Amino acid sequence: MKKAVCIVVLLLALLGVGACGSGEQDWEKPTAWQQGSVFVNGVELEGEYAMIYSEPVSTGEMGRFSWSGTEVPFTAILKACGFEVAWTDDFHARMTFRGKAYTLDLQKIDVTEDETGDTVLLPAPGSRRSYTVAERELYLDETTVRSFFTLIGERLMIDVDVAGLRVDVTFVL
Repeated sequence: MKKAVCIVVLLLALLGVGACGSGEQDWEKPTAWQQGSVFVNGVELEGEYAMIYSEPVSTGEMGRFSWSGTEVPFTAILKACGFEVAWTDDFHARMTFRGKAYTLDLQKIDVTEDETGDTVLLPAPGSRRSYTVAERELYLDETTVRSFFTLIGERLMIDVDVAGLRVDVTFVL
């Protein structure tokens, strides 16, 4: 009896791991998205937009689903929140905010604090980073954007209204 229970538990564990997956390869970002308006502290960012993925899509493989969420224009939000952003080329920018300097690398999808060399563009624990690189812009998932502000000691709130295709960003001073 004990041996049969162990076998059943082992089979269930194996099936659970197979159904849930454990890595990035289990998730695919859908290619269909809608353009949403971006507001920072109540002011619309003219000419900027958020990429809103609102439909989970089955990958057809063991019931796995693709990623759905929102990617926001990272550098546009930084500028609206008071960062100075100066592009050194199409893939690198120097950013300053409240006396600290940072380097953005669009090829590595990385932001480092110049003084310490610490990476400050990390997804929040338990989340998955999603991004799209466009000409001198990084569209980054809202969870990683909030995590970035937390890591640099600031507070940012992001509210996504999928139905209204609107993203409200509030920079808390």
